[in-house]
This record gives sequence, C-alpha cells and structure tokens, in this order.
Amino acid sequence: MSGTKPAEERPGRKRACDAGARKRALAEQATADIRQDLGALNAFVETHGSFAEMVREHFATIDGDPPGFQGDRRAGRFSRGAG
Repeated sequence: MSGTKPAEERPGRKRACDAGARKRALAEQATADIRQDLGALNAFVETHGSFAEMVREHFATIDGDPPGFQGDRRAGRFSRGAG
C-alpha cells in the first residue's frame, strides 16, 4: 500500500521536488541573465550616454529631422529655425 511509505519515497513526490529544483534553477539563470544585461547597459551608458535620452531627442524631431529644422515637407516649405 503506497500510503504507508514516507512522502519522500513516493514517486509523485520526487517529480514535485525535481520540478521545484528546475524552477529554482530557471529563476537563478534569469537573475544571472538580467544582471549581465544590466552590466552591458551600464557600460553602454558610460560610453555613449543614455540610450533613452538619445531616442527621445531623435523622436522629438519631425521624421528624424535635425533639431532646429522647421518646415512642412508635404507643403514644400522648408526653413531653418533661428536656433
């Protein structure tokens, strides 16, 4: 009768322990991957500055035009801003 065996000796219990170990291993690997990615991001920021700020500056302009550009390409009117 399987009810007389300790829980550790029951086949279903072993699978549950294995699943818990796999879950912990995956969590540890995800944590290590995140730390590695954050390290790479910090290195990028030290070298090039904030990527988010670079993207904000890019999208603050119309269609990626340089800062100071004022015009409507559809209307054919272009001018450089004063500053």
